[in-house]
Amino acid sequence: MALHGDLETAIEDDGVYFRFEVTNDGNSAEEIAFRDAGRVDVAVERKSMGERESDEGREVHWRYSDDRGFAQVIETERLDPGKSATYECRWPSPDPGTYVARATLRAYDCDLEAECEFSVDEQV
Repeated sequence: MALHGDLETAIEDDGVYFRFEVTNDGNSAEEIAFRDAGRVDVAVERKSMGERESDEGREVHWRYSDDRGFAQVIETERLDPGKSATYECRWPSPDPGTYVARATLRAYDCDLEAECEFSVDEQV
């Protein structure tokens, strides 16, 4: 698959919004098959002061899919060349801190992830 993903965050009064855009960079259409209605997951890890960008093993602080049930349906989405699909979710009550978010496309035969760093300055 010739897909790539970009993850953006927006801090609003009611939480942190995550926008995961998946783009088909290839020359032919891609069929993306999803296991269930939860097409994307986002995991947020707290970043420690002075932590290097390459450090791993951080504990997941929040995950979009935790405590959620998704309809058990197999669905397919077609993504034509040069086109994008956007998936969004919200973290409603983050604590102040610096975080790394990682979005994962929950599809068969597709290991697509994107991550970004963001900071919450005050209780949302």
